Amino acid sequence: MFENMKKIQQKSFAASLFLSTSIVTLAASSPALAQDGYSEDQTNFSFAESGYSYCDAKLVGAVYGWDAVDGKTFIGASILYDDGEQIPSLLAESRQLGNTCSFADSSYSYYDAERISDLWNLGDVGRAKSKIANMVTGGERDQIIEALGY
Repeated sequence: MFENMKKIQQKSFAASLFLSTSIVTLAASSPALAQDGYSEDQTNFSFAESGYSYCDAKLVGAVYGWDAVDGKTFIGASILYDDGEQIPSLLAESRQLGNTCSFADSSYSYYDAERISDLWNLGDVGRAKSKIANMVTGGERDQIIEALGY
């Protein structure tokens, strides 16, 4: 599944001069990284404890042509390798490339969308779902969390 990953990473590195060489080394070793000493469970736990969302994983994965699962593994492994400071730059790059998340990627429920619609006077749930998706894509989850009281 990751046979072209090194080529993708090298192209991404050339296009993104702000990425460090440690990112390329980390990413070129494959998102699974089990051969480098970290298991899938360890990278998944690291991701789960990181504060990053499924949408963030989807956005990071999209930079490299991966899915959200591989994005989660990459984020978790980056943190385990003390290279997590690269994630905000990758998220910014992904947004600049036009990658987005849908409401389904947001982890919020229909009930949450109903509440946001009411709280922000958006008129209907569809508009609230769209607003939530845009905010989650833009890294503005804190405003949603605050509004919902979570």
